[in-house]
Amino acid sequence: MRFILLMLLCVFTLNVFGQGIDFFKGNLSEALTKARSENKIVFVDFVASGSEPCEQMSAEVFSQEIISAYFNQRFICVQIDVEKEKELTQKYDVTRVPSMLFFSPEGKIVKQIVGPISLTDLVQTAMFVAGDLLSLEDQWVAMQGDKKNLDLQQRFLLQAPELMATIRNQKELEKWQFRVEKVIKHYLARKPRENMINREDANLIMMYCSQPQKKNEPVEFMIQHLEEFQRILPVYTLVSFFASYQDRLVQSMAMDGDLEYKQQIARIKGDLKSVFDSVKTKSFSVEYLMTAKADAFYALYAQKDQAKYVRLQKEFFDKMGDLASPSDYQRAVVALMDAVANKLTEESATAALSWLDKLLSGNSDMATRVRYLIMAGDCYQVLENNEKAKSCYNEAYMLSFQTGDINLQVRLREKMDLLS
Repeated sequence: MRFILLMLLCVFTLNVFGQGIDFFKGNLSEALTKARSENKIVFVDFVASGSEPCEQMSAEVFSQEIISAYFNQRFICVQIDVEKEKELTQKYDVTRVPSMLFFSPEGKIVKQIVGPISLTDLVQTAMFVAGDLLSLEDQWVAMQGDKKNLDLQQRFLLQAPELMATIRNQKELEKWQFRVEKVIKHYLARKPRENMINREDANLIMMYCSQPQKKNEPVEFMIQHLEEFQRILPVYTLVSFFASYQDRLVQSMAMDGDLEYKQQIARIKGDLKSVFDSVKTKSFSVEYLMTAKADAFYALYAQKDQAKYVRLQKEFFDKMGDLASPSDYQRAVVALMDAVANKLTEESATAALSWLDKLLSGNSDMATRVRYLIMAGDCYQVLENNEKAKSCYNEAYMLSFQTGDINLQVRLREKMDLLS
């Protein structure tokens, strides 16, 4: 959610950057006068000297370039010391610092924040106050009144994910998911591609067209015009999107038995070279890492060859050594266990246990550890080591009480009973 909001904020701030919020040097009255002349809202930060929460806000939130760029562009910002401005402090009933108020140019309080606030929450609040975020319903009504207005649709699509994240009612959420799907389909069908070479539409493509598929027309459009998009988007944004997208696409194709996954990997040195040249890895190339994973998945899912899968994974881990991450081991064992279900061979079970030992020796949350223990128990059953299997199930069973998952407890109890 934070990524989506900050990506949206980039759209509004464009290329303006700063080294922190530029607080107005005059008093509040002078700030309001300036705000009226520029038709801006006034942001007031009430602080106290030596206050740890105030210093934390200044160091961790106000100093962030993505925050300062937006606030310096959209507001007249004022900082008031509660000890030096006691009359103002009393007038606006400031009893705790930091306290932040947004004033209309006429001096009316629009919004008040009491206490420290996260970067994401402050951004969202500020964007609502500035009118850069409207409610979903307000935007929907506006679009219904002007169904051909692509600008309204673009704005709605950019803001929808963040606004939907606050919806707690499942039926309400499903209603908006349906509407968003309808709008993005309409928008992409009618927006001329030559008019989509801009930051906003690039973000829309990355937000709504990220499901990997061979003929993903909007994504292919970005690749065809990569040089132009590189001029308007930060390098890290394109690297993050295409590295993840291509990796998932290649894995999906390999699992489906589509050997054209090799052609997708070749794009790393082809039409995506300028992006992947910026990808930094600890040692091995992106091409090798992507190929090693895809070849193993092709063996497991398409060829249904457990022995080949295990051999390829062992070769990968031997080559990676200490560079292999917990996510590498997790991906290897989960894919194996999910793909073969109850047809695990003894060789595969032995390999899976070696990978699970790596995972169980590290740190993981409760639910994940329980999952690892269950898989380990299943592997020991294949090896006919019922004592070890029961030990794994029992540990998982004891931990399951902390998760509160009754169904899981019943399933584990049944597994242990079968071994008795």
